[in-house]
Amino acid sequence: MFELKLIYIIEIIAFLFIVFALLKKYIENFLNIKVCALCAAVSTAWISALLLKNLMIIDVSNTIISIMIGQSIVGIMYSYENYVKEARSTQSLLWLKKLLIIIVGTIFAYYLIETTIFIQLCLILISLLILLIFALWFNKGFDENGKDYNPENNTEIIKEHNAAEESKDSKRIENTAKTSETMQETDNKEEKTSHAQSQNSGIKTALLELEKKFERCCD
Repeated sequence: MFELKLIYIIEIIAFLFIVFALLKKYIENFLNIKVCALCAAVSTAWISALLLKNLMIIDVSNTIISIMIGQSIVGIMYSYENYVKEARSTQSLLWLKKLLIIIVGTIFAYYLIETTIFIQLCLILISLLILLIFALWFNKGFDENGKDYNPENNTEIIKEHNAAEESKDSKRIENTAKTSETMQETDNKEEKTSHAQSQNSGIKTALLELEKKFERCCD
């Protein structure tokens, strides 16, 4: 039986994060929900690891699985908090709701790991259902009471978001233009170092493109 060590788990999470980050837009357009690449990577990793362990295909430490489940629980808590703030829903007793998410999640995680194989498989299916409901519920315009709120009431939020995005884009364009002009002036003044500068330019351009791809992958 193959032993899934910690280093392999880390590599798997990093790989899944890159995959979900690159496919984020396509997944969101297809499912019409917002996707956090990091949350999706961690959840996919521990659900797959626990499932394969129960099927006796791999051997993985319960400690590693517990850590990843804990990360998912905390991610759900912060996602709920962000949802409440962005939807401008009532924030009364928000601290208590966050505490309940942690408590219920901890109990669920314990029984998910420490019970029999049959119950574990059932809980894995339940956890998948919970994650799906959570993704649909808090990303498709429902308030915390389950009622569909009117998008027109959130016009100000949308305008602020669009203005912030436009401001970021304009700053990026200005910075890119300034960087390009600076590089051109440097190339004209120092012909001997043109090769090195062109390499640096390529690296900077690649880093800018990479930053654009991963900048909002965890929203």
